Amino acid sequence: MIAAREVKTIDGVHLSITLRSYHARFVDSRVSDDLDHSRGCICYIAYVRLSTSSWVLLLGLLYACSSEAQSVGRCALCGMRVDPSGLVAGATGVDGASLAFDSAKCLFRYRFEHESARDAWVSDYYSRGHLSIDAAFFVLGSDVSGAMGADLIALSRAEDAERFSREHHGTAVLRLPDVTRAVIDALFGR
Repeated sequence: MIAAREVKTIDGVHLSITLRSYHARFVDSRVSDDLDHSRGCICYIAYVRLSTSSWVLLLGLLYACSSEAQSVGRCALCGMRVDPSGLVAGATGVDGASLAFDSAKCLFRYRFEHESARDAWVSDYYSRGHLSIDAAFFVLGSDVSGAMGADLIALSRAEDAERFSREHHGTAVLRLPDVTRAVIDALFGR
């Protein structure tokens, strides 16, 4: 084995590079038996050593680029991260700010506690598009869970809600006036 060390500075970062050379033999199985089977090759392995401040900078950049750091936000009721690809909900607060919710039941509990929330919407189960809660049909008691467990599943058409309820063992299809505080409390296990 032969080893060589080199120190380089790239954009202000000091790199200590160790280059090691190994001489290895291998057998090429494609060569016929009457030929020499052993061939030599030289393998180079480079080790890069970064200073502590460079590691901190590198890890910080990796975290900033992760999907966890790029989350849409947190639920206005429970504080969980809101996954925009899930069955989310939203509303507009009294100050005009957008409110995000990780589930329909969080939206309804928030509305019962803060009557100032307006323009509330939920995600349609099939299209994942925004659907006004006034126009939605809600399936209760299905085997499909939201981000926080048992939830109301919103659909845009009565036929879709009835079919979904049959296929996913729902117990009832509700409209907005039927979604009471008692229904939401039951979903939260209270």
